Amino acid sequence: MKAIYFDLDNTLIDRNAAMDNCMMAFFEQYLPHYSYPKEQNQILLKDNWGYTPREEFCIWFITVYQPQNWTSNTFWLYIKKTIHQYIPPLSSNLISLLETLKKDYLIGILTNGSVENQTAKIQKTKLDKTFPPATIHISAQYNLSKPHPILFQQIITQTKLPPSKITYIGDDPIKDIWGAQEVGMKTIWISNGRKWKERDFEPDEVIYQVLHLAPLLPFI
Repeated sequence: MKAIYFDLDNTLIDRNAAMDNCMMAFFEQYLPHYSYPKEQNQILLKDNWGYTPREEFCIWFITVYQPQNWTSNTFWLYIKKTIHQYIPPLSSNLISLLETLKKDYLIGILTNGSVENQTAKIQKTKLDKTFPPATIHISAQYNLSKPHPILFQQIITQTKLPPSKITYIGDDPIKDIWGAQEVGMKTIWISNGRKWKERDFEPDEVIYQVLHLAPLLPFI
């Protein structure tokens, strides 16, 4: 293996925790008559790790909670502009792992999302200090979203490597694992405690979280 590329949300950063904290702040400021802890499970289930389309989630939220003077569009803008503020700091162990990887592999990021939102997350967690800027790819730069093969082909073109020499690591079975496998990359699924449910394909490796990558390094 010569190159390792990562998804961002719920792979390198704890996007779910950031969303949870972002929603708590919104309730405290704009919905004080609600108790966020009582609504938390329902909201996070609807959010579904960010897998629920954002338009669908925002329309649902505004319909259910009806915050005064808010629309689904302005609510989505709120999330986009503020969620990065609530990302937990990266652990020193993760930073150390990434710095170690850089010694032997080309490393990069391929993430879905808007340039503004994802760049803010990357800068907030200082991942831009670890990953070479040229190897950070945000889907909106290409007007596409994973699992579109052109996005993964960008990595192949950039590295000038056969896809079998590239490993892609992510948490989304379709957008990350299936997408990368369709162009011939090796894959590692971040389970975050979930069970693999897809029947038509499976990742080459499964790890609970990205820190568990270290024991695989001699073998991938």
